[in-house]
Amino acid sequence: MNTYNISLSTTSTSSTSNYDTIDLFDQTEVSIDLSNIFSEVFPYYVVFDWGDGSEVLEPEIKTFINYRTESILNEITKGVSPPFLNTTYKHIYYPSPNSLVKSLTLKVGIQYTTGEVTQFNIPIDIRTEGYYENIRDVKLEGVKIINNVNLDTTLQLRTEIDNFIIETTNNTNADSFTSFVVNDVGENLQKVERNNKNVVVDNKDGTEVIIVE
Repeated sequence: MNTYNISLSTTSTSSTSNYDTIDLFDQTEVSIDLSNIFSEVFPYYVVFDWGDGSEVLEPEIKTFINYRTESILNEITKGVSPPFLNTTYKHIYYPSPNSLVKSLTLKVGIQYTTGEVTQFNIPIDIRTEGYYENIRDVKLEGVKIINNVNLDTTLQLRTEIDNFIIETTNNTNADSFTSFVVNDVGENLQKVERNNKNVVVDNKDGTEVIIVE
């Protein structure tokens, strides 16, 4: 799963920040860091509206840390501030099942004891992963040309991601596309038949992977 980090910061108790659009790719876990939020005046309320229809998050406002049960590490690394500002808040965003891009706005609100409010508006575009992102580049593994009138040709390709083998042919009477997975069988592949099952053989080390189609 992809990840994306957002660090929010302010220098006063009253401000509105409108961010540029953040582009996410497919399913992504977003982490939000509030450790640089102004806290010389106590912020007594924090809210996250994730913008995707999920439940609004209103973190518990803790005013003290029990050092017997909780770590002091955040205060050492991020400085002394209210515990809820030293917490990293995470949310998983999912792409749209119906469109290539899903657009939404993440909103974070902070209210202080003075009544003043700080707000962040963060537009997010989530792009759906497509077929070509799933396979990346392909490498030609083999070519088979049949000496007939049509010179039927079969190409065998290996994908960069997940080591898929893709076969495609220009024979209109055959299936135009088949694919199967090959794991750790090296570079010298050959598809053969063993005991009525399709097998991928690595000519270099003799490894066989059974593929039933």
